[in-house]
Amino acid sequence: MSANNRRPEEVAGRKAEGKPPQPGSLPSIEPSHNGPLIVRNVARLANSKGEALETSSRMELCRCGGSRNKPFCDGTHETRGYSSERIAEGTHDRVDDFAGRQMTVHFNAQQCSGAGECARGLPSVFRDRDILGKVMGKPWIQPDRENAERVVEVIDRCPSGALRYTRQGRTGPEHADQPGIRIRRDGPYEVRGSIELQTSFWPAGARREVYALCRCGASRNKPFCDGSHHRIGFRDPKN
Repeated sequence: MSANNRRPEEVAGRKAEGKPPQPGSLPSIEPSHNGPLIVRNVARLANSKGEALETSSRMELCRCGGSRNKPFCDGTHETRGYSSERIAEGTHDRVDDFAGRQMTVHFNAQQCSGAGECARGLPSVFRDRDILGKVMGKPWIQPDRENAERVVEVIDRCPSGALRYTRQGRTGPEHADQPGIRIRRDGPYEVRGSIELQTSFWPAGARREVYALCRCGASRNKPFCDGSHHRIGFRDPKN
């Protein structure tokens, strides 16, 4: 039976299979081949307003961008011809270092989801970039333009993990968040906490506690978000 011919109760059933997450069960995310994200034992799932959504021990989250039951999969990927393959000619996987007197800020453009938290938080430090990642005014990051503590605070809020820093011999940020997923409005799944992502590829320098996963279907860096939701005008009015 095709996705479009499924009965409503069958479509809805894709979101909650099995029991609620059990204490002690390790949370994980498995990007299935040409299909949804298989999320196991993650008890915290929130929409863009921070409102809690129903969870279970096993969930299938849409990443083709076409489900009528977002954020949950309804099988639409089967009819859309969705591909979960990465595109080799995407953004280069490298860490750029921006050194200042107080600290060095590290940035990997391939891991960036284009959320803009950095530029909104400290526009004096993080210069404007267009939606394709082109720097408008170089160098893009100028860490000495603000107090180091403020720069650290903004980097801590980076939802993709693309920004890191080295200060006084220590590299951060170090996150101690409870495992959870938050849906960015018209954007990716933002993951925080110790949730194992079952992938053979990680961007250079990536920490495993904070990352953003594509849900529009257009990223060239799957399973990670590369900001392509801006390029294609992805919209999800429900979440």
